[in-house]
Amino acid sequence: MSDTVEKIVDLVARSRVRSVKIRTPDCSITVRVNRRRTAVQPEAPPSVTPESRAAPTPVHPTLELQTVRSRRVGVFHHLEPPVILGQTVAAGQTLGVIESMRILSDVRAERAGAVHEILIEDGAPVEYDQPLFVLAAQPSAREDNGDAG
Repeated sequence: MSDTVEKIVDLVARSRVRSVKIRTPDCSITVRVNRRRTAVQPEAPPSVTPESRAAPTPVHPTLELQTVRSRRVGVFHHLEPPVILGQTVAAGQTLGVIESMRILSDVRAERAGAVHEILIEDGAPVEYDQPLFVLAAQPSAREDNGDAG
C-alpha cells in the first residue's frame, strides 16, 4: 500500500495537478501540493472573474505596502464573497480563514488599506508566516489632489 501512495505522491509532484483524492472501501488518500503564487497570474483566462483577477492596483510612489501573513498552519479558505483586488479593507477586517484541526482562525488586516495582491487560492495549504495578501495603505486626499493642475 505504501508503495502505491509513494507513486501517487510522485505523480502529483511532477504534474500540474494541485490535489488528488482517492477513496476505496478500505481507505481514503488525499495528496495536496502547495504551489505558491508570488502574484496574481496575468495570463489568467478572461472567463475568470475580472474583478478578482485584474492587474494589481497601481502603487503610488509613497504608498506603503503591508503583507498579511499566516499565523497558523492549515488550509486557507476565502470568505463568501471573497475580497477582491482594489477592495478597501478596514483595520481588523477578516480577509479569510485558516482551518487547522477543524478549528477556524480568522486572517485579519492589521491596518486599513486596499487589497494590492492576493497570494493564496481557496483550499490551498498554508504554512506558518506564509504571505497571503498584500495591502496598500490609502494615500490621503491631500496627496491625491496635490498633483492636479
